[in-house]
Amino acid sequence: MKKNKLNIAILFDSSNFWMKKYLDLLKADYIDLCIDKLKKRYDFVFLLGYTKKISKEELSRHGKVFLVHESDLPKGKGFAPIQWQILNNESVIYFCLIEAAEKIDSGYIYLKERLVLDGNELYDDIRLKQAKLSFTMIKRYLKNYQKIKGIPQKKYKTKLFKRRTTSDSELNINKTIKSQFNLLRIVNNDLWPAFFVINGQKYYLKITKDK
Repeated sequence: MKKNKLNIAILFDSSNFWMKKYLDLLKADYIDLCIDKLKKRYDFVFLLGYTKKISKEELSRHGKVFLVHESDLPKGKGFAPIQWQILNNESVIYFCLIEAAEKIDSGYIYLKERLVLDGNELYDDIRLKQAKLSFTMIKRYLKNYQKIKGIPQKKYKTKLFKRRTTSDSELNINKTIKSQFNLLRIVNNDLWPAFFVINGQKYYLKITKDK
């Protein structure tokens, strides 16, 4: 794809900008990187880690607006889909490039790829793999956008994954480490570390790999 042929942007959320440390992997200087607000009108906009609702007016201002959602849509709509699926002992995570729509995670599907986890990944490992596959899907779409057509999602009744909070990182002191290892895999040691409470006292537990 020739540079400057299209106006393209990726929109990030400053309150959830975990991808910042992985931007060097994108290697696409023809894409504007925007935080919280788009700079102008774009032909293609991609939302990554964006947790705010985009208004109907803003959606209509641009050619097409997409997001990468990490579940096998129409299953698994909602927040933190990778984390919830890991907690459900799933090792194959599907990524869908979908068109943004007013109803959450309900837009047409343009690409679907899968990420296979080996079960040993911790938070940073998971995020790295998530960023790599997300960037790959965006570039693949941009290279072939004239040939790729969106497919409507099938009707499927499902509960939305709820937004995770720091309280979701609590370990149960009456359960084994092994039974709670998937929770330890998805905690963020700095922002939402694992913790447990004994005798009214809260303790934090941080996890790293032996390299």
